[in-house]
Amino acid sequence: MSFLFFLLSTANAFDINVDKYKTNNVWYNGAPKIIVCDDSPVTIEQVKNAASEWNKKEKRIGAIRKEIPGECNDKHEKGYTLIMGDRDDLDSDKYHAITIRWYDHKSTKAHKIVNSAFIEIDPTSVSSRPQDVHKLLTHELGHALGYQHTHIKNDVMIAEVMK
Repeated sequence: MSFLFFLLSTANAFDINVDKYKTNNVWYNGAPKIIVCDDSPVTIEQVKNAASEWNKKEKRIGAIRKEIPGECNDKHEKGYTLIMGDRDDLDSDKYHAITIRWYDHKSTKAHKIVNSAFIEIDPTSVSSRPQDVHKLLTHELGHALGYQHTHIKNDVMIAEVMK
């Protein structure tokens, strides 16, 4: 019985190989703070759980809070990652979610300063299993931190993260 539990608990496990990721991004003010927009299909608790995966790897994510009414309308808040429902950039026929980062155009070539990021999530993607939502959020937060897709099997940043 315990062997079956072990198999079920590790079936959806993933790795975070930060030492193999490439990025030359530096976040404005050190670590992105997160705003969960009113139209976000995920909860603050789900976002905190995903953020904790990166914090365990010493990739700091700042405070996480709910949107103050109207705050997410501009799609720009310096130093923040906004997590929202599908707005206009997400092609839900192809993707479950998309992350867009905004950079400071005055940044040096060596280090691009990331001012803000926006994660759009297809609401139909989160109606599935909780572990899939956790993996999707962790993946998109990785993009917000500046990481690209990898080809490493079982890695959270693999392009086919939801397969």
